[in-house]
Amino acid sequence: CFVAGFGAADIVFAIDTSGSMDDEIAAVQDAVPALADELSSAGIDAQFALVDMDDNDDDEAADDGDDDDACPTETSTTEANYVDLDFTSSVSDFTAAIGGMAANDSNVDPYDAIYDVANNSFTSISSTDSKCDHADSLTYRSDAQKFLIVVTDTGDEINNGIGSTAAQAAASAA
Repeated sequence: CFVAGFGAADIVFAIDTSGSMDDEIAAVQDAVPALADELSSAGIDAQFALVDMDDNDDDEAADDGDDDDACPTETSTTEANYVDLDFTSSVSDFTAAIGGMAANDSNVDPYDAIYDVANNSFTSISSTDSKCDHADSLTYRSDAQKFLIVVTDTGDEINNGIGSTAAQAAASAA
């Protein structure tokens, strides 16, 4: 599907940042930007967005050991997915956003991420520090094909009572 001249592509990466991804997150931070760079270098008219699959999104900024970078703790206990970066054609901005992700003590349900992307409905967060804000939707281009890439280690153990058939249907709708 990704062929130069084929048209615009809006690609959403939904990345699992739960605790089980702790050993994999560094590889994800290398591989995903490399794919974005490869697509851009090949002349694909692509924009990239980043969704954090996380149920307690409490540290969005890169942690350099300095508390000045930490975002306020999410007060809601509702599981949610967050837009960390709306669509951009800047591979460097996309790479920086992924570099700021860290695995933490949480659980995720990939179905929820697929559903949120298919319905373009996310949990918004506003704070006094704009770098910690999260939009409640993605800004797709009207002429672009929509793609979703889910990066997780969860597999097929969806435990939400809906099941993988519904998840596949939601993915087809996206």
